[in-house]
Amino acid sequence: ASNVDFAPQDGDIELDLYANFTGEIAENLSWTAGLTYYLYPGSSERRIRQGNATVEIPAIGQYPEVFVGLNAGPVAIKQWFSHDFYE
Repeated sequence: ASNVDFAPQDGDIELDLYANFTGEIAENLSWTAGLTYYLYPGSSERRIRQGNATVEIPAIGQYPEVFVGLNAGPVAIKQWFSHDFYE
């Protein structure tokens, strides 16, 4: 977990849950795959007034990232993927 400040959105903590799996393909060659899930407890949609207008501020989203990779001796290559939630 870490402290975050996404002002003006609320939610002051980020909680990361993760899992990692590995396996050996051959001597000095292995694979890795995993998932990280980001949570922002306490975040909720808010409305603030700016002059005569009301602005809606969305909650900070909770989202997963997945990765796959290969390790060959001292070299590691990983590819991460996450949906673009904030288009």
